[in-house]
Amino acid sequence: MPAAPSGAARAAPLELLDQLEGVSDAVESGAGLPEVARATGRAIDASVAIVDSSSSVLAVACASPDDERAVLSGPPVSERVELRVADAVVGHLLLRTRGEPPPPTLLRMMSALIALEVERARAPERASEEAVGSFVADLLHRRVSDPEVIVRRGQEMGSDLSGGATVIVARAHPHQPEEGDWRSRV
Repeated sequence: MPAAPSGAARAAPLELLDQLEGVSDAVESGAGLPEVARATGRAIDASVAIVDSSSSVLAVACASPDDERAVLSGPPVSERVELRVADAVVGHLLLRTRGEPPPPTLLRMMSALIALEVERARAPERASEEAVGSFVADLLHRRVSDPEVIVRRGQEMGSDLSGGATVIVARAHPHQPEEGDWRSRV
C-alpha cells in the first residue's frame, strides 16, 4: 500500500493554486489585460509585460520605467514565455523575477490563462475585420447590389455610403528584378 503524501507534498499543489488564484480572479472578472498583468506580477513576484504576436505591448506591470525597459528588452534580461491557444502563438509573456523563479507548472498554468485572455480581448477586433472583409468581398463580387442593403451594411461597419463610394485597386509591378523575397514586400 503506498504511503500517504507528506504535509509538504500536499502543500506544494495548494500553494501553486493559491498563487494562481489572483490571476484566475482577474480573468474571470473581465478586468482586462492590465489587471491580469498586475495579478501575474504579484503572484510570482516579478515585473511582467504581455505582448501580442506582432510584438505590440498589451499590458505592463513593472516597478519603474527602467524596469519596464529591461523587461521589454527580452532575453537575457527577462524570460520570454510563449502564449499559446491550441497550436497558435497569440503572444508572449515577458517576465523578470525579483526572487526565486516561479515553478514551471505555475508558469505554464498562468501562461495558458493569459493566452486565453489575450485571445478573448482580440475577438471583437477579429470579428470586425472579418465582417468588413466579407462586406467588401460581397460588393466587389456583386453578391449584394440593392442600394438600401449596401447603405445599411455600410452603416453597420461605421461608414456612411448614402452619398456613394469609390473603390480604387492598385497593383504594384517592380521595374527591375529584386533580390530576396521581394513578393512579400510588394
